[in-house]
Amino acid sequence: MATLADCWEDGIDSADDDSDSEIQPRVVIGREGVRISCRHAKGTLHEFASSLTATDEFFTPTPIFFGEKRDESFRATVILPSSVRPPIARWAMSRWHATKGRAIREASARQLEKLAVLPWVTPQFKNMYAVGKADGVNEDLLPPGDLLDLAAHQLTERRGDVAPALVKPTDDNSVMYAYQLRVQWHNAGMEIPERLGNWRELTRKRVAAIEKLRILTPEPLVGRVIEAVKEIPISASGLGRSDSRLGTVKVTLTPEGAVNVTGDFMNTIWAFHRQVFAKVDGGAVVDSWSQCQADRPFYIVSASTGDMVEMARILDAFQDDPRLLVEIGLTVSELARVEASPLSRTLAAVPLHLLFEALTPKQCEMMIDSEKHEPLGCALLEILASEYVWADQFDEGEAALEGKLTEERQAYVLRERVAYRGLMSTVCSAMQWRDQQSSPLPGYQVADGSAQPVLEGAARDRATAFLNALRTSTTSLVGVVFGEAGWRAGIALLRRLELIPEDEVGELVPHSAVGGRAEVDAMGLPQDIPPMVRDYLLRPPVTYDTLLIANGLNVPPIGGYEFRRHPWLLMEAFTHASVAAVSPSYSNERLEWIGDAVLGAVVWSKLYEEGRATLSSFIDYTCNFHLARVAVLKLGAQNRINVLSVALQSAIGRYVRELHHDEQPVPKGPKALADCVEAIIGAIWLDAGGSTGEGWDAAARFIRDNVFSLELAERRPAPRGGPGDDGPPEGRRRRRARRRRIPGLQADDSGGQTPSTSSSTPARTRAHLNRNDQAVFVRDLVARLGNVEELLRQLPGS
Repeated sequence: MATLADCWEDGIDSADDDSDSEIQPRVVIGREGVRISCRHAKGTLHEFASSLTATDEFFTPTPIFFGEKRDESFRATVILPSSVRPPIARWAMSRWHATKGRAIREASARQLEKLAVLPWVTPQFKNMYAVGKADGVNEDLLPPGDLLDLAAHQLTERRGDVAPALVKPTDDNSVMYAYQLRVQWHNAGMEIPERLGNWRELTRKRVAAIEKLRILTPEPLVGRVIEAVKEIPISASGLGRSDSRLGTVKVTLTPEGAVNVTGDFMNTIWAFHRQVFAKVDGGAVVDSWSQCQADRPFYIVSASTGDMVEMARILDAFQDDPRLLVEIGLTVSELARVEASPLSRTLAAVPLHLLFEALTPKQCEMMIDSEKHEPLGCALLEILASEYVWADQFDEGEAALEGKLTEERQAYVLRERVAYRGLMSTVCSAMQWRDQQSSPLPGYQVADGSAQPVLEGAARDRATAFLNALRTSTTSLVGVVFGEAGWRAGIALLRRLELIPEDEVGELVPHSAVGGRAEVDAMGLPQDIPPMVRDYLLRPPVTYDTLLIANGLNVPPIGGYEFRRHPWLLMEAFTHASVAAVSPSYSNERLEWIGDAVLGAVVWSKLYEEGRATLSSFIDYTCNFHLARVAVLKLGAQNRINVLSVALQSAIGRYVRELHHDEQPVPKGPKALADCVEAIIGAIWLDAGGSTGEGWDAAARFIRDNVFSLELAERRPAPRGGPGDDGPPEGRRRRRARRRRIPGLQADDSGGQTPSTSSSTPARTRAHLNRNDQAVFVRDLVARLGNVEELLRQLPGS
């Protein structure tokens, strides 16, 4: 870390003449008491500027001097790169002097005087941040240090809300609402082992018994709950995710209307309910329904008829294991609770069974997969976080590095932060969580002595598991809303959960754009500043914008998209890092950074819409192998990419030849081509206005027409030596043989080498073939020719 003082030395020169006496200031006193005369101000200023990061108008960070002449007087103005903050410290102007050198020295000294009072720290090879932007991430985004303690306290105080339809009735209640159970057992195509034959028969008996049961609730269930129940799969064994060998069942609730009840009738059906659940592990059901706890859901499972024979069969089916009925009751009560939560009312447009899936973590061991929605939610969060980081870093034309962008974005998508926001929102109360100390079964009580004390280490483990479940449920919930109600609804939920700022990000400024007139006004320029200086500050001459305007270039559409606002972004998208290393230009790394986030979100959204949102499908469309093919076959990127690497150019050329000659492509295409596709997507996102403009529609259309429209190809595995190739020694011999293989020859079936028929075989290679090989080579070549006589007539001397 270098400060401005490190660039200064004691510059008081005894050889200074009296001609500098008119310069103000003649001596600049900087931080730490460093003194320098105006004679050394220009050199010091150059040394200091060299430590700054390149910007749009200063690809090589050096001060720029503008000179004016009036009669026999001279005046100089110096301008520093836009990474200098505040803007008023970016320029300095001398007075009128008799000589040009004196004007330059005074302008340099005045510029140093402005810099001397700034709290400068200028990192070498790192981005220069504005005032208020320090190294590291924004601490306001980070979760508190006692997050585990907060989660543990929330678990201790957690009490699930009871749905209005399942609130325990009063003793004088006279009406209950009945719902007949109908079950579909989905076990078609499953091979059940013979040792599970008894289980299969028991399951068949239990499914048949459930058809004779009904559930009685104190109040009627809402229609969303009845529709959602039949969409939730339940393990036929009642063991949840841990055992799906017997398939799944889906339950349908058929409303039968209100049932008049009396005290004796309630006691009778409760007695049957108690016998059904007599074998619940670790506890028992209370003797009377009036003893049920009021803070738990209340319902009664009873027989549809009073036939004693049927009731005996039902009890016989569940006398050893009522867990399937427990799971059915749990599903109904939890769906009713989620539907009554504030979160569900806010997201009324989203199907209830999908909300239930998102709010059911794996810890609950149910047959639904909440994590299938998580990638879509994470992708939307990542793209919005990328936008806010981009706007924060480039709002005034700065030039942040890709590593800094990733570091800032990580603060938004940090796992602990997402879990903390879920803990502090309505997701925490709506999420399903199963605790060993309680059960949703009405009237259930843990047997004395069966409850295990919670140790300190176990409490922390429970808190960690609870936070992980909150993180998964929060991102899955965003994914569900994104997939069902659209990306704008997903963004609104992210803001409601405070995962991103409530304010819209606004118009995204590409990083090669200047700050604009507002920033120039903040410089406090005098009225008599030269117009050329003011125009320079408004429109730096060395940007892609002005280059395009000066050369009159029109950027053609690519992949069906036409750049209108920032056409130079397409040029940057094709600029490889090897070019930026030796020329005044930006590489496509920054555009690739935001384009990668956009591509991920659009691909996940498309796969979710088509019902195939799996990780393997996502990789198929976003891997370098497929994107490189898109770059060549759809975009023609091989003809436009700007590369200054001979090896990379050769790799691209070889890859293109293989594609166009219908040869089997290499396992992965050149990463530079895939990076171009992601950079183009990022450029389209910025040019179309991002999330507040038409960025999503433009990027989705481009990806649909180019990435998804190209048929997936089969990848060839790369050859490997080792144990799979008859042992390591044989693998090494094969690798040595490949290294010794003569260019222009190909291996035959016997392991030898024969002349290749490839038209790209160099002539110098053919000249070194032996006589027999030459004869074979010529025969193959003539066989591939058409009219030999016509070819001979065209040869010289024929």
